[in-house]
Amino acid sequence: MNTNIVFLLMISKLICAAAIPECSKSVEENVVCSLVTHYDKNVPPPATGNQPVPIDIAVELRHISDIDEEKHTITLIAYIILQWADPRLKVPKKSLAMDLDTIWIPDTYFQNSVQVKPIPNMKAKSGKKLVMYNSNIVLYDAFAITFECKMNFDQFPFDQHNCAFEILGEQLGDSIPKFILNRISLHTRQGNIIETSSPNDETTFNSSGLPFNVQLKTPKPFFLDGYNLQIPVVTLDFHLVRKSENFHNLIITYFVPSGAFAFLSLFSFFIKPEVVPGRMGMLVTIFLIVIGIYKSVEAPPNRGYGYLEKWYIGVQVPILFALLEYGLILAVLKYKDGHQEIVLWGNVWKINDVLKKVDLKSFCLSVTLLTFTIIFDTISFVQ
Repeated sequence: MNTNIVFLLMISKLICAAAIPECSKSVEENVVCSLVTHYDKNVPPPATGNQPVPIDIAVELRHISDIDEEKHTITLIAYIILQWADPRLKVPKKSLAMDLDTIWIPDTYFQNSVQVKPIPNMKAKSGKKLVMYNSNIVLYDAFAITFECKMNFDQFPFDQHNCAFEILGEQLGDSIPKFILNRISLHTRQGNIIETSSPNDETTFNSSGLPFNVQLKTPKPFFLDGYNLQIPVVTLDFHLVRKSENFHNLIITYFVPSGAFAFLSLFSFFIKPEVVPGRMGMLVTIFLIVIGIYKSVEAPPNRGYGYLEKWYIGVQVPILFALLEYGLILAVLKYKDGHQEIVLWGNVWKINDVLKKVDLKSFCLSVTLLTFTIIFDTISFVQ
């Protein structure tokens, strides 16, 4: 029984502490008071005419901590700032911190978020703060937000991606409009200065340590319509462009080594067919090395058929052709003596001489195939 009484007293104390005093009563000068009787924090401010309450949203983007190409997500560290006016309240000109449970706060959420973590400050587990000044109410909150960003890597390492971080407001009914997300602004930190971007202007963000150059844009807010409801939406658009350093790194670690081994396989045509371990061992070893180089490339998984695959097939074709050609030569030598003479095109040839001609023609054909691969991929890169 005593426990129940204590619990009820605590609840009553919290309710009383959270109540906004009426301005008609004697209140201190720097205290927020209610201009209406019985202020209800669960009811939004009244609409002006047919216009719901405008909410200004600012995103202070501090850091993009990760772009996960496997999970198709972006993780950013940001302050989300909401600002609005409540005509039911008298707000002092002097800045004043408020309890979050005392006044109406708009209900917003992140539409395509995968994970949202509040960032604590030195005193509390959350960085959320409510401040009132100059008739405005400002809500600050710090988050580590991971949101979905669908990417297509067909053009890797020249791929570009567009995705949006979406902030949605509470649903609006036809009969009881609540609020609209009026505009969104972007604040980014450049050194020791926080810069503010105008709507629809593109801002290049510091993307050190990331595989992409990041450009940001804040388009005009809009509404999602459906089922007789209107949902206010603002977005922060991300345009990701793969850094050229990735391509330069691939040239050194993938394109040049695999191309060099493919070129090295051409010398197998000058090894005598009788030296089976040397010629066959060389080709098989080069074939496996090129496979290993391809598998060791640092590239997005599930990227489909792209530039890397085109080059991989192009450099493997001469190697496989050399293996097939040498296999046919060994088949001929298995059933025929190399010194045996045969008649071809009206001339008498030794089988060994014919095989030398085959090796020479195969060498020229392999050079042509490798050259075509280099030219074709170079043109693709330029385009």
